[in-house]
Amino acid sequence: MRQTVKVLPDAKALPDWDVWQEPMAYPLKTALSRGMARCYGEEPDSCAHVRFTGVSLFHREGEPQLSFMIQTYDDSGAAESVYRSVWKAWKAQVPSARGMEAC
Repeated sequence: MRQTVKVLPDAKALPDWDVWQEPMAYPLKTALSRGMARCYGEEPDSCAHVRFTGVSLFHREGEPQLSFMIQTYDDSGAAESVYRSVWKAWKAQVPSARGMEAC
């Protein structure tokens, strides 16, 4: 579980942002009960091989919230087996790209 937390950004990684949630990780069952994890996709077992789920959250006035989430699996084969269904579900939730005006 410590390795899961180590890869999430912390206050040092985003020094000008307010930390809303320090990096933390839990086993899947605990993460689901705390609303930190979701199972996605057409595969009913999209979370079957998840070992840990971790999050960290940041905010800065006038900016969108930054949310980082990681799911760790037993092995790369387990991760690859659900990748397509999980990515499809996540992609459906992400807003489409928009152009930005120069400041």
